[in-house]
Amino acid sequence: MHRRAQQRMEQLGYDVTDVEEFLTELQEDECIGDGPPDHPEFAPQGWVYEFVIDLEGELPLYIKLCLNPSNAYILSFKLEGSPA
Repeated sequence: MHRRAQQRMEQLGYDVTDVEEFLTELQEDECIGDGPPDHPEFAPQGWVYEFVIDLEGELPLYIKLCLNPSNAYILSFKLEGSPA
């Protein structure tokens, strides 16, 4: 997990187990974009996906992750519309 994503996760009151749960429950219709990584030298076989998850009673959650053959790396984890 990217350092800033981890800080945002903690500020929002979530932990790694919560994030794992969010990732396992992602739906195709929650994906708002995808494409190659900005820095392919760090993830030559990776592909980046962006998701917005509607949480009941809360602002939507934005998750950007890079899927690699051996892992998933969280690039962003924040409330939708929050500054980078």
